[in-house]
Amino acid sequence: MFRIALIALNSAREAIRQRLFHFVALLAALLVVSSQWLGDLNFGSSELKFIADFGFGALALFGSALSIVATAQLFFSEIEHRTALTLMARPIWRIEFITGKFLGVLAVIGSFSVILTGVLVSVLWCRESMLMSQVPEVFAHGRAVDYSAVIGAGFAQALKFCLLSALTLLIATYARSQLFATASGFMILAICHLQFLS
Repeated sequence: MFRIALIALNSAREAIRQRLFHFVALLAALLVVSSQWLGDLNFGSSELKFIADFGFGALALFGSALSIVATAQLFFSEIEHRTALTLMARPIWRIEFITGKFLGVLAVIGSFSVILTGVLVSVLWCRESMLMSQVPEVFAHGRAVDYSAVIGAGFAQALKFCLLSALTLLIATYARSQLFATASGFMILAICHLQFLS
């Protein structure tokens, strides 16, 4: 377990140092924050529902892209830089290496999900507080947004990212290139979103 934890910590540290993580997290947070000023695009729905939908859309889109690309990039960077050969020369099993990489990616995806869900909750809270002061008669029964449901939906998105990362890592272990693993991860995402749920 100690070797898996070391590999996971190193993988998470390496993923957070990449510009991709910072760019995706910043862009998604900016989209969530700017959703309160995009009220003209709400197509007749309530403003708070539009902010929540827009925020969850940004979380789903950028979180899926981050989980696929970061998983493939972290796995293949070890092979390209030949650090995997150095690690495999030590008394480390392949399952420990893959489990450590997976846990490192999960730490990055989890922190991304927590940050973006926190930004969404704070944007919803601020906008709802403004609306409560402007039109108090609409909010006579208290707050309209169920923040535990928002946090629960953010947790469900994080679970989806974990599954997507696991499937991408499964393909990466058999693939010969990072491009193939990344493209397969996006195809898995598309297939799962096209699946009919009754």
